[in-house]
Amino acid sequence: MGISIKACLIRDIKNSAGIDMLIAENAAESCIPEIGEVSIDWDYYDYLESMGLLREVAAYDGDRIVAILSLIITKVPHYGKNIASTESFFVLNKYRKTGLGLNLLKLAEELSAELGASALMVSSPHLGTLEKILPRKGYRESSRVFAKSLSDE
Repeated sequence: MGISIKACLIRDIKNSAGIDMLIAENAAESCIPEIGEVSIDWDYYDYLESMGLLREVAAYDGDRIVAILSLIITKVPHYGKNIASTESFFVLNKYRKTGLGLNLLKLAEELSAELGASALMVSSPHLGTLEKILPRKGYRESSRVFAKSLSDE
């Protein structure tokens, strides 16, 4: 069947074959300890999507999901413009170095522009591969994000 990349709905992703493996590999590799363990809130994803604030792009190998990019599109009051930002962006390790992630990002850029976003902000794990690739694809490091736990849990 081959790899296909497409915009889709959160319910499609939630019900995709392979979603548990994608979530597990993502959690193992990209977890932010200060926030806690990954615990997908599908209802909130549905809510954001219903409000027009969330869009999903995914890659499938046949019917199995192998990559995901979640976009949050919202107006930033400080600039008075809509921007898109990645809430999640993950490609299974076995599919990296194939260009799949870059193709996913390209579709996310096109979708963001169609939805009226003036920019796409992409977050990357510190010292990760994506951090090295983005500047070569026209992205400029614009800020750094720091995390601090605010709970005792």
